[in-house]
Amino acid sequence: GMLAAGIIGVLIYPCFTICLVLFAVKQYPKKIVSADLHFVQRFRFVFFRWAPDRYWFGAVMIIRNLLIPLFPMTIPQDSSDVTAMLMLLVLLLVLLTAVMVMPWRNKDLNYTDICMNF
Repeated sequence: GMLAAGIIGVLIYPCFTICLVLFAVKQYPKKIVSADLHFVQRFRFVFFRWAPDRYWFGAVMIIRNLLIPLFPMTIPQDSSDVTAMLMLLVLLLVLLTAVMVMPWRNKDLNYTDICMNF
């Protein structure tokens, strides 16, 4: 009854958000070429921080921000070592990606982000 409705509601919001962001990232090159300013303004929160050729990095960060709190909520407490390792794996993969692609618009922001996450 209500428990099932709660679980469905909790799952729909993050899944819908991730799907919407991935859709926006897929559409971004076409929308930029066609000068669709409404699209760019609507999804500004995904793209505005990143260098134009690294527009996809917003999706990486949103997925990271979903996974980090998801692991402790879904993995049993007696498996805290697994939780910690998965969280570290996600953080390390995002850090390595940031080091390789330098996604921020400003060079100093790239170095600051890397230092803060190291």
